[in-house]
Amino acid sequence: MPFANKYRFTMRIPEPGGRIGDFVVESCDVGHEGRTDGIYDYPIRIVLSGAGGQQAVRKTIREQLSRGRTTFSGYGNPYQLRFGRFEVESLGDRRYLVTACGVGFRFDLERELRRFAQFAQMNGVTANEALIERYLEAYSRDVTRRNPDLEY
Repeated sequence: MPFANKYRFTMRIPEPGGRIGDFVVESCDVGHEGRTDGIYDYPIRIVLSGAGGQQAVRKTIREQLSRGRTTFSGYGNPYQLRFGRFEVESLGDRRYLVTACGVGFRFDLERELRRFAQFAQMNGVTANEALIERYLEAYSRDVTRRNPDLEY
């Protein structure tokens, strides 16, 4: 499972002093809670400051953080990460509290690669099963940390 720091880094949530769009990050807390096997919640609290109002904060958050991203846990398992629904509350003096609950869920890499190969074939691109098999073998070695072949 990706821990809170990995979620924050992968989702590109800046540390205090950093920026999200035109807003400065005053504070940022990201937690980590197991929901069920392979699914994790990431409670998020970010305090931003800057001009533009709550609507500008909402727009900036959607533009900067709404894109899902993929990462690997410390064990090599692939996870899809999302920012999730969020709320924006004015704290006065051009400061805003953003609360959200991000989510991370493990997915089956082999199945996704085979789906991609099928999609490629349907679009006239030769899908190479042998390449998928070689990648999965290298991935398996990397996951077990014996003779890793892949660089991430």
